[in-house]
Amino acid sequence: IEKGQELFSKLVKEWKYIKPDLIYLRDYSLSNDEREIEKARNYYYNIFLPKVSNLKESLSNLEDFKYEVTEKVYISSQELYQNTIIINISIIFLGIILFLLLGVYTGKLIKNPIIEIKSGLDKVTSGNLDSNITYPYNDELSDVVNSLNTMILYLKKSNELSESQNWLKDGINQ
Repeated sequence: IEKGQELFSKLVKEWKYIKPDLIYLRDYSLSNDEREIEKARNYYYNIFLPKVSNLKESLSNLEDFKYEVTEKVYISSQELYQNTIIINISIIFLGIILFLLLGVYTGKLIKNPIIEIKSGLDKVTSGNLDSNITYPYNDELSDVVNSLNTMILYLKKSNELSESQNWLKDGINQ
């Protein structure tokens, strides 16, 4: 930025020097006096043209600076774009990993209580009606476990009643 300000200040300063020269040349070139016209011609070639040359050089330097800055800005914007893409991909990747970890954790939260309930039901299925299904949590599945334990209790009572009836039948039949 400082270099650009310096180049622009130099350009403005050189333009300020040329502006009075243009007025001088205009006034003397319109004259009918050959000496004044010759004086204007000498002034034009010896003083004015070198100043214009300096002005053109300053313009060229300012234009080169503009292209240099434009290139740097372009490169910086490309780097920023690439960094943005990398950051976005990283965020998406981390989001997917977080989603998977959350899914595994949630799956275990659901799977482990169901495995405990199934283990208790396997005992009942094998004929052990004296077992209760233990479930240490107090959530929606605890209502299911309580209902299953009630059902096991009724099965046990029904089984005992059936055995009593069979015992009475056997006793009567003998």
